[in-house]
Amino acid sequence: MQEKHMIHIINDDQVLYRSPRDPEMVEIFTLGRFLVKRGGKVLTGASVRAVKVWSLFQFLLTNRGKALTAEEILDNLYPGEYYKNPYQAVRSLIHRLRRLFTDEFAAPALSANIVYTQGCYR
Repeated sequence: MQEKHMIHIINDDQVLYRSPRDPEMVEIFTLGRFLVKRGGKVLTGASVRAVKVWSLFQFLLTNRGKALTAEEILDNLYPGEYYKNPYQAVRSLIHRLRRLFTDEFAAPALSANIVYTQGCYR
């Protein structure tokens, strides 16, 4: 039996997520300072190594529903930086983001919402 995950977009600046395995709500705020909270604990900014991953998550969330190439993602997140292989750079960041959702949040539904099709992320 497949678990039902609850993802609610409250408005353009707040998204709520709840997994049946973990009753703690994940709150995502995008207006003003980007913030992800779980059970009152702030998750964004907890690790300096995850800054690019959180930036990617914020960008994908803000641009949900749009088809984005690896080049578009990198140009918007890190203007002026050169990547020898932009596809691989974004693929690596996406992998880290999915792992963060699955391992740290126990939120596979968030991970499953990042889709790569026809050369674009959605």
